[in-house]
Parts: sequence; structure tokens; C-alpha cells
Amino acid sequence: MGYIYNSYRFASSGLLLPVGLILPYNGTLSSAPSGTSIWNYASGDRLIRAYSAADGTGGSATLSTYTSGAGGTHTGSNAYMWACYDSGAGYNRYYKTQPNHSHTVTATYRPPRRQQPFVKITTEMETLPQYCGFFSDTTISATGISAFGTNGYYLGAPNSRTAASNQAAAATASLNSVGNHTHEESYVRLDSNNGQLVKNPQTTRGAAAHSNAGTFTESLKNYTIGLWYATTAGLVLPPGAFAFYDQPGTPDGWLVCDGTSGTPDLTNTFLKINTASLGVQSGNDTISISGYSTYAGSHNHSGTNGYDSAIARHTSNSGNHRHTITKSGASLTYPYYRLRVLKADL
Repeated sequence: MGYIYNSYRFASSGLLLPVGLILPYNGTLSSAPSGTSIWNYASGDRLIRAYSAADGTGGSATLSTYTSGAGGTHTGSNAYMWACYDSGAGYNRYYKTQPNHSHTVTATYRPPRRQQPFVKITTEMETLPQYCGFFSDTTISATGISAFGTNGYYLGAPNSRTAASNQAAAATASLNSVGNHTHEESYVRLDSNNGQLVKNPQTTRGAAAHSNAGTFTESLKNYTIGLWYATTAGLVLPPGAFAFYDQPGTPDGWLVCDGTSGTPDLTNTFLKINTASLGVQSGNDTISISGYSTYAGSHNHSGTNGYDSAIARHTSNSGNHRHTITKSGASLTYPYYRLRVLKADL
């Protein structure tokens, strides 16, 4: 394929945009440009994940569950306990401490992502429709070609999106409710009715679930790219242009980005916009969480022993506690739609 380039415009002698090529679009899609259709994939909020074979879906925003650090040791307070007193006993109420406990942590993470409209070529063409674009790992500078997108955001495409939308990172970590327990007096008393030594019974209580207060640091496997689009009709793809493709085979003039023929190996790689540092591959699809849950656990007990009403009643503000939720190198593969990435062989 011949190709001519000058500093004012791109001109081509024949590199075709094949049917099935998927291009980012920087216009408002009331209708797709001539020769294209709006590209919608499976429903849901997904990133695009580069691959060298067929398209498909996978991934999850939810991490595998894990166990929090222990916490929650406390004693009961007798400030609100009605005390039965036998003559000469002279005892106070003391309580065993509640042992430390842990929780199962369920965490989710959504990375910063650009929900980007795309169009799909339905009729073979040689030049870019206006507002259609491409991505690249090199800086493109030419009249009629402009950069767009926001650095630091992963490239995604929601279902039926008609305008671009940047979604900020979002993370949650919840701890399931555990910690039902009793408190028990360390002294027994002589029941005045029958002379038996008895312990005061305590009712159980359910611990409140904790929520996230930690820090999430993600490391999705990614390759940094920039987005460019044609501000006017009649331009063609420049050297270094990339696009997605959802058809079998490889069209003439294009290379699959699988690490051969001078292409980057983008297998199982997310694309991240970063025009300040293009063509950098990093990450290993993990995430680390550090810090603590929020505080929870203040509670009260109430009950009777059948003889002395409300003898077991007390509150425990000291039950308020938190847990470490640290997890290093947890596996994370955000929900994705997988597509092949092609590079123009120019």
C-alpha cells in the first residue's frame, strides 16, 4: 500500500479501512456517520481488553473474599445493670472480655475509565469520516487531527453510550456481620429463693457490619496510548495508528498486535490514556488494599435469669472497634470486552 504524508494533511493511495474495523468516535451520536454503525457490545460497564484472538467477555469487579485482622476485645459495663444483693455477699459485677474476632471482607474496585463511543466500519472506505479516530502509542501531530480523552483513564465502551463519559475510580470493602456473644460474671451468687449458686445469663447480640475506610492501589496490566480523531472529513490513518477489529482473519495492510512484526504484544492488556508517557506497558492485574475498616460495635445486652428481673442488663461502648483490611497483591481483572488490536502497516 502506498502512502504519502505532508505536514498539512494526510493523503493515501489506497490503505483501506476494512469492514469490521472499530474506531473511537468524538462526535455526538444521534446517528452514525455514513458507512458506519454505532458499535454496542454486551450490556454492562466494561473496559476494552486487547487480545490477539476472538472477542469475548470476562472479569469481575469483585475480589476474592479474604479475612480481616482481628479486633473487638471489650468488657461489659454495669452502669445500667440492676444488681441483686444478698446480705453479706458484698460482691461487684465483673465480666469476661469478649475475645478478638475477624470478619470476611468483600471488596470491589472500579478503575477510572472513559466510557467511549465507537463506530464500526460497515462499508469499506479509504478515508476517515469526520469525528472518527484511532489510538496510537506515538504522538500524532498534523492539521486536521486532534487529540482527545483524559489522561489516567482506562478505555472502555458502555452499552448504547452516545457521548463520552469519564467515570472516577470507586472502591468498597464491607465486613460481614459476626460477633454474636455473651458476657458472663466472674462471680456467682447465692440465689435467695433456693440457695443455689447461679450465674447471671446474658443475651447474645449481632455485631454491626463495618464498611470501607482503606486505600486501594490497583495495578491492571495496561499499555499507554493516546486518542486522536479527524476534525474534518477526507483524512486517512497515519503511520502508527491502531484500531480494534472484530472479524476473522487480518485485513491487508494491518498487523495484529501480538509482539511480532514490530508490534507491541497487547495480549490480555487494558488500554490506558496517557499522552504524557506513550507506549509504556506495566501492571500485573492485581490490587492491594491497606488501612482499616470503619468503627462499629457499640452495643447493649438485656435479659433475665428467671428470678431477678433485668439482672443481666448492661451496655458496652467499649465494644466500638475496627479491623485492619490489608490485602497485598489480590488478583483483579475488571469486567471487559475483548477485542483484537490492529496496527496500520505503514
